[in-house]
Amino acid sequence: MPAPIDFYFDFLSPFGYLAAMKIDDLAARHNRTANWHPFLLGITVVKIMGLKPLLDTPLKGPYLLRDMPRLAKLLNVPLKLPEGDVMFDSLPAARAFYWMHDQRPDKAKTFAKRLYMLRFQEIADIADPERLAVEAQALGFSGNALLDGLQDPAVKQRVKEAVDEAVGRGVFGSPFFIVDGEPFWGCDRLWMLDHWLAHGDWVARPGGPLPPV
Repeated sequence: MPAPIDFYFDFLSPFGYLAAMKIDDLAARHNRTANWHPFLLGITVVKIMGLKPLLDTPLKGPYLLRDMPRLAKLLNVPLKLPEGDVMFDSLPAARAFYWMHDQRPDKAKTFAKRLYMLRFQEIADIADPERLAVEAQALGFSGNALLDGLQDPAVKQRVKEAVDEAVGRGVFGSPFFIVDGEPFWGCDRLWMLDHWLAHGDWVARPGGPLPPV
């Protein structure tokens, strides 16, 4: 089997959500799989890069609020954004994912998709541990066990290691993809990822998204 696509995302990222709704189908078209890796933008963007969150950045923030709905329409993905600030604490969701992943990786991916849909289709609070427990129960896990897992030092360390691993690979935004040593940042680079998976090079093809001038 060809190497999998490493898909890095933060649960608070609307662009990460859009990518999450597409990445597995894209991978399957090219006989690949996608490995999902939640990380924390608060570490990569705010602490390491010293930048503000994108939506809090003057000029860029209002543009992105306009760009997200039109990109969602082009991708045919439902999208709702909460009124006001879209930021929230995504750490509990990341801990819940890795707690579940270490037991059932397939269930963890389903869990991640469900959390993303809750947040960006239903505007649900996925920072609430009780809500995470309910969603875990729906997948056959003990809700109480998940709540205990959120406070488990081993799970906390698991998330820290995942963030460190992402940083070590040069990941800085959500979504971020790495495959065959090629990095891609942003949902608007899915077409470039698709091109690489199809051709394994950067040669323009007739009828491609950016034909030669």
